[in-house]
Amino acid sequence: MRFEAVFTAGDIAEKAMSATVTHSIRARRDGVASVELNAVGMTIQTVAVGEPPKPAEFSYDEDQLTIRLPRRLRVGDEEHIRIKYRVENPRLGLHFVGELADDDFVIYSNAEPLQARYWLPCHDWPDTRWRGIDAIFTVPTGLRCVAVGEPAKAEPPPTNEARFAWRLDVPIDPHLFGFAIGRYEEIQCESAGVPIFMYTQAEYAEQAKEAFADAPATLAHFAKLTGTPYPFPRYSHVVVPKHFHGGMEHAGLDMIAPTSFTANPRADWVRYSYLAHMAAHQWFAGIVNYRHITEAWVNEGFGTYLHMLWQAEIDGPKALRRELARSRGMVGRFDRAGRSRPMVNEEIARPVDIYGFGGGLIYWKGAWVLHMLRRELGDETFWRGVHRLLEQHRFDAIDTADLRSAFEYVSVRDLRPFFDQWSYRDGVPRLLVTHAWNAEEKSLRVEIEQRQRIDDAHPPFDLPLELRFKVGDTDHDERMRITSRKTTVEIPLPGQPSSVLADPEVWLLANIDVQDRTIK
Repeated sequence: MRFEAVFTAGDIAEKAMSATVTHSIRARRDGVASVELNAVGMTIQTVAVGEPPKPAEFSYDEDQLTIRLPRRLRVGDEEHIRIKYRVENPRLGLHFVGELADDDFVIYSNAEPLQARYWLPCHDWPDTRWRGIDAIFTVPTGLRCVAVGEPAKAEPPPTNEARFAWRLDVPIDPHLFGFAIGRYEEIQCESAGVPIFMYTQAEYAEQAKEAFADAPATLAHFAKLTGTPYPFPRYSHVVVPKHFHGGMEHAGLDMIAPTSFTANPRADWVRYSYLAHMAAHQWFAGIVNYRHITEAWVNEGFGTYLHMLWQAEIDGPKALRRELARSRGMVGRFDRAGRSRPMVNEEIARPVDIYGFGGGLIYWKGAWVLHMLRRELGDETFWRGVHRLLEQHRFDAIDTADLRSAFEYVSVRDLRPFFDQWSYRDGVPRLLVTHAWNAEEKSLRVEIEQRQRIDDAHPPFDLPLELRFKVGDTDHDERMRITSRKTTVEIPLPGQPSSVLADPEVWLLANIDVQDRTIK
């Protein structure tokens, strides 16, 4: 794809962009006579096909652009489609912040979920990959444009304008294409084999340097965990005042609002939930991406789990257990409120609904599913599965079935029951663990009851549960498998325990209540 955008001072005043996009396509089947592109609410000025381009017939209904090709394509045939268009005050996807004269004026793009279509005619679906991108921007003098890829040579612009060209040769889907325009300083940061840059307004430079200091180590850690190198030629952080979401990942380029880091550049939620999370998306979004919006948990679950693991690398294993316990509580509260849905929810009607129906599911439950799978398979097998998934589907779209297949291959196990239970079923287990000490027998009677909804459509969960009993200064651990509504066990102990903990190492996603029913 070649994208050429022009922002004059007059365009900016009207919150408008004039652009030309050229798609180079290759037919996957015989007989292709037309091409349909997503394009919402824009003015289509001209459409041309071929090299050299010649005017082509097209129809447009404010939502879809259909282009008739001058010849039917056969498998492998290539064609070029050039669209000249204009976008004015788009409803989504292209944002103008402040006035041109402001020091922190910015224009920035967003394309997730499925928002590229509001400012770029394209096949705007996550199973699409552009094999390469050239992007050229003409802007008023004094502004700078930062986009995905690497800087490339640009033709001289007209008087009183500046021109910037960026080129990316790594395949990406539409949601990872992005750019930002503003009064940016470029600061090259310390790197670990990957050039790392920071683009910021002067007033935020010092805090930004502090906030982004972990980037080299974060990328190195994720590459080590996944066994897969960082996929893009450089990594850039771009400061975007008043970013609507606070921050967003793109291919080798992250946008973040200054309000996210200026108050405390080293705050945990900045370092981990924002910056490490967006870095993780360079693998899960960059290398593999969900095939359909209902599978968004694949990206967000990995993004969340990897940022938790980075926090554990910096702050120790207790930090991971603390974050898992906190997120387990969030998922549990969501479930108790009666709003639980399957994590892969086929009822989603609009892309944006995936976040509204349960961000806590696709982010936090997604991370938990991966955490429990790691416990189920062991560290070595789990990370071999992650590596296989990334390499087998490199620069491709995936779903939960592909994920399962990768882990089944490395573990030589049938993991369908695990994924059926945790990805396609709604709700989480609610466990009541009661215990009573029998002094005569020197044993503890423990009853575990699953108290969530149980019926033909919702059988009892199949769960590994660990119990920890403290007797004197010694911990006694008991591991068991829970497969029925009620499970009762007698556990011999040297004395009455002073405490009973369920899931002490935080490996199980469940609401757990522990009660002592010993007769005093």
